[in-house]
Amino acid sequence: MKARLLAILLLCLPVLAQAATGAAQAGPTDAAASSTSTSTTSTSTTSTSTSTSTIVRLAAGVWRIAGDNAAINAGNQGAIVNTGVIATGEGVIVIDPGPSQRRAAAIGALIGSVTAEPVRWIIDTHPHPENVLGNSGFPEAEVIASAATAEQMQGRCSLCLQRLVDQLGAPAMRETVIRLPTRIVTDGQTLLLGQRRLRFLVFAQAHSRGDLAVILPDAGVLFAGGLVNDRRVPDLREAALTGWIEALNTLEQLAMPSVVPGHGSATDGAAIGRFGRYLTDLKAACDRDIAQHGDAASSGARLTLPAYRGWAEYDAQHRFNVARAYREREDAQLMEN
Repeated sequence: MKARLLAILLLCLPVLAQAATGAAQAGPTDAAASSTSTSTTSTSTTSTSTSTSTIVRLAAGVWRIAGDNAAINAGNQGAIVNTGVIATGEGVIVIDPGPSQRRAAAIGALIGSVTAEPVRWIIDTHPHPENVLGNSGFPEAEVIASAATAEQMQGRCSLCLQRLVDQLGAPAMRETVIRLPTRIVTDGQTLLLGQRRLRFLVFAQAHSRGDLAVILPDAGVLFAGGLVNDRRVPDLREAALTGWIEALNTLEQLAMPSVVPGHGSATDGAAIGRFGRYLTDLKAACDRDIAQHGDAASSGARLTLPAYRGWAEYDAQHRFNVARAYREREDAQLMEN
């Protein structure tokens, strides 16, 4: 039991994100939006810090709310992931509502600045606490996720919530409760939510188990969730390197004009290939090193991949990723031989 609890706690470790600061696109305003700007800022202040988020218009009735370019800390109160917002004409869809009731309230205020529609649906792309604990801020909304995400949330959200309380303090997490998914979607499924049709892709094992990508065809927007970071070294703790590369190849083939990464500022499809190159370069480097040295113990010092040294979280994550990828590639080669 102690081993299982330790494993769950490790899975709950926070990740870094880059702030999204992309410029807003020109176009007609939506209900309640400013007639002179497509970007609205909401500021929430605590006794110890001030956190500012911006909602940026990507297409008609489609916005992104930026996460902070930092690790989870008291200043950002865990608000480190990008959140998607879609107005359907009959209610709003929120994709990855953040880590807490407080963050959800800030998101709700930003949504209210651009549309009068109520939040009716939440989509959780994967079960990390910084993505899903904000579900509690929208108690009337239906929560949509993959079966694997729902299962993992059931098994570990209580421990992850406690960990954030310990890390950020009880005031930051006040009134945050666990709300589990109430509707399961499968790979390739489409749903008509309000007046907008969404398509879902589910990946069995990539960035995590049961990752969800959300496609909004009428706007040409892909919400990639944890599958895509922009210029940020990922955390391979729960990942399958080969499966993640295959998932990115699938997303790249969609050729969507607008992509919202889980972390980072990019809004175009080039982000997929750019991020994918880190993973493919890591895989190739491990394969070469296994053939030449076969020594995982010192591989981190050899496989530095200097082209990515300027990415966020390189120093904190890359050596761990080398060790994780090395083990996966060793196991794969043993299976092949």
